[in-house]
Amino acid sequence: MPEEKNSSAHEIHGHHEKEVRQVLTKMKRESEEQQAAALAASLQLPYIDLNIFPIDPETLRIIPQEEARKCEVVPIQRAGRNISLATVNITRPETQDFLKRLEKDEGYQLKIYICSKSGLEKTLEKYKHVALADSLDEIRLTLSGKDLEEFEKNLKDVIDLKKRISEIPTT
Repeated sequence: MPEEKNSSAHEIHGHHEKEVRQVLTKMKRESEEQQAAALAASLQLPYIDLNIFPIDPETLRIIPQEEARKCEVVPIQRAGRNISLATVNITRPETQDFLKRLEKDEGYQLKIYICSKSGLEKTLEKYKHVALADSLDEIRLTLSGKDLEEFEKNLKDVIDLKKRISEIPTT
């Protein structure tokens, strides 16, 4: 009888293990966001959750990915010479030097937000889409006529295939 209870407990645990991991991951992220919000409040700066804030890929072009990663700063919005930036820690010397350079040398007006490390990383991942778009633009510039038409048709086929694959039920 005790073996049956133990077996059932393992089955229940195994069944719910994925759900438990998802809940723990969500709680960890929420805790990280709360810590970032507390840091922002202590620095008297606004906080932003980059996990839910939409960022136009064109905005990311303002700061090269390598520099964004090194300085832990990402552009999140732009209106002319006004740029909103998010960072995990504005007190880092690299970050401060970079922000001063943007203001003094490039003439931008900055609005700084504090974000979490995971939010920053998620935004840095979006640079991959910018790089892909740049690569596709370069290919289009070097192709012409029939080659360009064939490339665009093949690209559309790949995109359609990806869409169909994502629509296939996995269960």
